[in-house]
Amino acid sequence: MDLYNGEILAYTIGSKQDTKFVLDTLNQIDLPKGVLLHSDQGSVYTSAEYYNLCKEKHYPQYVP
Repeated sequence: MDLYNGEILAYTIGSKQDTKFVLDTLNQIDLPKGVLLHSDQGSVYTSAEYYNLCKEKHYPQYVP
């Protein structure tokens, strides 16, 4: 969700939230340059696969 205007950018429906689930959702979007990708500290969002996809797409991450 875009925190600026509340727009839903992508979504995926599934029975569990695992790395594949999150990566599938992230692959649905093409964020403009300079956008900050915010997530929590869950294992999916701190995984090497998630990090590598964000790096490949040039999405800077923010994990509080």
